Amino acid sequence: MINTSAWKEFCVGDLFPFQKVNKFSKKPASEGSIEFVTSSSYNNGVSYYCDEDTIAGNCITVSTNGKCFDCFYHKNDLAVSTDVEVLYSPFLNEYNGLFICSVLQQEQKKYDFKDKPKNGKVFDTLIRLPAAMDGRPDWDYMESYMKAVMKTSKKSLGDFKKVDDTKQLIDISEWGKFKVGDLFDKLTLRRRKANFNKAIDCSEVQTEEFSLPLTNAKHFNNGIQFYGRPDEWDSAEMTIDIVSNGAIATGDVYAQPQKTGVLWDSYLVKCRYNIKSELVLQYMACVIQRCIKQYFGWDDKCTWDKVKEQVIRLPIDANNEPDWQYMENYMRKQFKEAESTISKLQLAV
Repeated sequence: MINTSAWKEFCVGDLFPFQKVNKFSKKPASEGSIEFVTSSSYNNGVSYYCDEDTIAGNCITVSTNGKCFDCFYHKNDLAVSTDVEVLYSPFLNEYNGLFICSVLQQEQKKYDFKDKPKNGKVFDTLIRLPAAMDGRPDWDYMESYMKAVMKTSKKSLGDFKKVDDTKQLIDISEWGKFKVGDLFDKLTLRRRKANFNKAIDCSEVQTEEFSLPLTNAKHFNNGIQFYGRPDEWDSAEMTIDIVSNGAIATGDVYAQPQKTGVLWDSYLVKCRYNIKSELVLQYMACVIQRCIKQYFGWDDKCTWDKVKEQVIRLPIDANNEPDWQYMENYMRKQFKEAESTISKLQLAV
């Protein structure tokens, strides 16, 4: 942990004077390669790729809707929605930017769906940062600190990659072979409301009204593209989401422990063994994706009739049944090691 006793309080607006930038009130219609940043908490805030005029990169975006105060550094030019504020400074770079994002993120606990940091509240926010002898922010310290943290993180990630590439630390020669369709059943989930209109019956941001996650052909955000009203959708929990169609997302597989509904281009499957552990669910999602992702694409849809015939290998117990406890222990170990690395990015402020 960092000793913050000598840190100084700064106003965000003094460090990052307001600059008027072009924002989009709705998702651009034209798809492209430009990152479109919204109030998403995932994928560095990017929820779409468009073909529109951009604003300059080397900035920080702060969400003012949804979860509020999700903060991300952006190196390249981008496009933004009206649900984010954009912070610029001549002293900003990738490393001190990541440091400041970690500090800004601490403001998240002050806001919710009813109280959002709109109307310039982001720029009025006071944050504590390391200060130089002249009382100004110590940009060099922030940069050097993050470089050290990232160096340590890369080493840890490199160790994970070594395990993944060599396959020497896990002997799977005696693991069992299982057809996906022998372990899982596809669920039939429907919309309950007639005359469904996506514009008014779904939301791209989770709110109190639109709180039910809805999966679709989404390549990130855990496969969740919209949110619906819970009383208008069939839903299920402790399921696995398989994307059946999409330019990039086909064959993506996601664990969905929470109650979830589906739109058009994905489906949910549920394990016949009544999995109760989220860690096991995540393990199985990874195994299934690793098996099927290579076989399907835009011109070969990932339908359940095809997926259920695929064979996966799993650890087995003395009865030749899937060893669910081994899977949970393995995932718990991986998460513990990852959390140890990530914790170095969390600052005491």
